[in-house]
Amino acid sequence: MLAKRFSSAERLRIRGNEPIMTELLCIGVALAFIERIAIFIYIAYLSDLPRPKIGILFRWGSFWIGGHWSSYNRRLCVNLIPCVTVWIALPGGNVPNNAHEIR
Repeated sequence: MLAKRFSSAERLRIRGNEPIMTELLCIGVALAFIERIAIFIYIAYLSDLPRPKIGILFRWGSFWIGGHWSSYNRRLCVNLIPCVTVWIALPGGNVPNNAHEIR
């Protein structure tokens, strides 16, 4: 059986006479528009909000695996490897002593 050869214009069409490239272009324009709106909302409303601090702490006294929440310090600490603590301090929370802040 011989394979039918399509021209490049015929390969781009899926339904009737509607080219797929037009649909992809419309989707791309819509996504770019949504991205611009999201950036505007972030700059206008969310950029002034305090962000949590995140860091890592190396301490021989933390030879355990697990996690704990401190409501006084507003901080979550997680040890997935003994002696290595990853912490997240919410806005208004206290950072651990001798900690390396990542963000």
